[in-house]
Amino acid sequence: MTPEQASARATIILMRRLITNHGLTVEEAVTAVAQRRLREDGPHTHLVVAEAHAVMAEALAPIRKMIEAFQPITQAAAAAMAELGRALRQAAPAVTAARSAAKAAAHVACLYLIEANGGRGGIHETWRGEGPDSWCKMAAPGIEAHILTESFGDRARVVFRCLDEAAYERIRAGAEDRDACHHDENCECDGAPWPALGELAVPGTSEVGFRNGEVRGLVTRGAPSSTLDLTLDDEPVSEVAALMRLARTDR
Repeated sequence: MTPEQASARATIILMRRLITNHGLTVEEAVTAVAQRRLREDGPHTHLVVAEAHAVMAEALAPIRKMIEAFQPITQAAAAAMAELGRALRQAAPAVTAARSAAKAAAHVACLYLIEANGGRGGIHETWRGEGPDSWCKMAAPGIEAHILTESFGDRARVVFRCLDEAAYERIRAGAEDRDACHHDENCECDGAPWPALGELAVPGTSEVGFRNGEVRGLVTRGAPSSTLDLTLDDEPVSEVAALMRLARTDR
């Protein structure tokens, strides 16, 4: 089935469900689906989103319990996502089945990140050669997260663009707290793996690290600019969601 055929089939399914489940006329259903594809708001576009989620849940019946765990958007959802990734690594009977399941999990991960970003953003297909190899990406103003193909839908490369200094400080403090050192006083962990604002006062790029000394990503200040761009190369989706919440000012 070509992408065009798949898109047409999905449109027909959504319109049928809108008519059957919500009593929309054919014209209202066609308009609602078209508005959603154009990312426009309409009186029935929320129903399109609801039905699309319902179709996905039904299509992924073998892992429905895992997907349902994502809906509350809590720490339980993050744990379920990690369990899903581990289960797929251990239980996939064939490469084709594993790829299909991982791609489905990646789409669910994007939905999870959209919720963490206050419902803002969309899921986009990705193409080889355009950025990191990924199943798909979640994109919103100032944020882009690629769900990495080397994972089973549970790890991402995330870019925060044009962060103000307060948002960067919230992200830095939260990330360092979760990467806290639990060793004794003689350990060699890095006490400040993220650059402080004072180190970022002039234009340039600095490394962001883990406490064990490994490089985690980069933070850049342009010239001249009062904002920062932050890239983290390979993070659990649950960590990306936590950082997105910290970056928001409407929490």
